[in-house]
Formats: sequence, structure tokens, C-alpha cells
Amino acid sequence: VGWFNGVPEHRHLDPDLSGASVAVVGHGNVALDCARIISAPLPHLEKTDISEHALHRLQQRRTKNVSLFGRRGMLQFQGTIKEVREFTKLSGVHLSVESDNIADVRAIMGSIPRPKKRLTDLLLKHSSPKQEQEGDISVCLKFGWSPVEVQTDTQNKVTGLLLRKNLISGDMLHPTITPTEETLELPCTCVITSIGYKVIKLPGVPFCERTHRIPEHGSRVLEYPDGPILPGLYTSGWARRGSDGVIATTITDSANTAYSILEDLREGRCSDVSEEEDMVSELEQRGVKVVTFDQWNRVDKVEKESGKAKGKPREKLLDYDEILKVK
Repeated sequence: VGWFNGVPEHRHLDPDLSGASVAVVGHGNVALDCARIISAPLPHLEKTDISEHALHRLQQRRTKNVSLFGRRGMLQFQGTIKEVREFTKLSGVHLSVESDNIADVRAIMGSIPRPKKRLTDLLLKHSSPKQEQEGDISVCLKFGWSPVEVQTDTQNKVTGLLLRKNLISGDMLHPTITPTEETLELPCTCVITSIGYKVIKLPGVPFCERTHRIPEHGSRVLEYPDGPILPGLYTSGWARRGSDGVIATTITDSANTAYSILEDLREGRCSDVSEEEDMVSELEQRGVKVVTFDQWNRVDKVEKESGKAKGKPREKLLDYDEILKVK
């Protein structure tokens, strides 16, 4: 995701899309995003703010099949209905769903909560075989498969993915997952994993081993879960709430964290620093490269102007030094 979204430290990634098949391990929104970008028609991508290096690589792709593997069942699917529907809007992309438990899921549709029911109904609509058109890229959600091994050649290039079939039984809302002896070898040149994220511990920052999150209250970091607040230390995003939600969730989360910081600054709770100039000076003395909101607006303007010349919403700057030089 960082590669095609223009994150500077990910710009040098070079996924091999020279083969017919790509495997994605995971059934969440990030996995769906990766599959969507790989399969989307080029005229569609050329009008977005996708990074130029990613667009260039996708223009050379030979991908015909994108398989997304999840170890559990359809009712444990973590993607959102909006993300799934995006595939139905893409010309030349054929979405399908494979599961051994279609009949079991259909049998309990009446008892599924409405949001989950709407999503599951959409998945079921794509579980029936449909005729693909010549030139289509096939995207298939495959349920009940666990990765065993990424296969490589002597040059350490990906040649395939070995998976093991799982038996999904019992209550479909809370099924029992049992590995079987059945395996599948999928020849492919690229394997993308999106199976969950854990917060990386930071020296001196409290961390809850049970939840894999930073303990907090109102975005304010706590010394330990349900413990006292550590003045001046805040957390946001997945480090605060875990790896869930969509971009809008993270935007709201970061805004709430900012409100907490501003409130503490006004009340003098977190630091002796009370003015923006003092804060910037303090950060610079610590060797932190500061980007003010005015500077961010200038970067925003430069990116939009660059993108406009190419018929795109923006062309993102991909180097931190280049970003900091914008005047």
C-alpha cells in the first residue's frame, strides 16, 4: 500500500507482476486494496493520485489472476462492503468467491446481524460461476486456506505459494477451523501478505502485551492499563485501537488526539511549552525536522500543480529532502 500510495521509504519496492498470477494472503481492506490496484484497468488508475513509479510497473503487468486467501470462513471476512463493491465498478475485472460452506452460510442468513448480512449477501452473489470475458482479470476470494510456504528459485525469486486446506465446521459465526491434509500449490511471481499488524514497541513507551496496543485514555498514554496518565505523551491510530477501521476512522482518531493535545496545552497539563514557536524551537534542538501546517499547504499546492499537468489529482513528492525544500 505504501508503494502505490507514495510513502517515501516504500518507493523502491519493485513487485514482480510479470507472471499470470498474484497471491494475496489476507481478507481485510488492505488486502482488497492491493488486489484492486493490481487488477484495475490502466485508464482508471491514470486518473488517480497513484505514484508514478507504481503506475509504470502496473503498465508492464501480465497479471491475469489475483487470488486472495483467508484461513477462515465467509462470515469471518474482515473487508467492508464498500471495498468489495469497488471491484464491481472496475471494467474488465471479474470478481468471484470460492468456499466449501456456501450452503451452510445461506442456511443461517436470517439470523445474521444486518451489516454483516449485507456484506455476506454481496459475497454470495459472486459465489455462482459466471462467464468471464476475454481479457478479464480474475479476482477470487478463496476461503478456508492457510499459507504454508512461499516457494522460491535459486535466485530467491518467488515461484509459487503452498497452502493447506482448512475444514470449517460448527457454528458458521464462530466456526471450528481444522487443518486438513489437502494442499494447493499456486504458481505465481508475487505474494503479498496482509494478515494483521502489531505495534512495534518503542523504548520508554508503555506497551500492553495482551492487547498489543499502547495503553491510553482519550489518546493520552497511561503508565499501564487503567493506570495514571503520562503527561505529554499521546497515541493515535492502530497503536491506540488496534488494526481495524478504514482511512476515515484513522482521520477521526488523529483529530481526536489533536484535540486532546490542544486541551492539555491550554490547561498547562503536558509541558512548559505553550507557544508554537517554542515548540518548533524545542523540536529543532532535538534534531527533529519540522513541517508546519503552512509548509504542508505549500507541499500540497506543489503536488496538485504537478498532478494537474498529467491529468491527475496530484503527483506526490517521494523524497523527504525534496519535501522539506519546498518553499
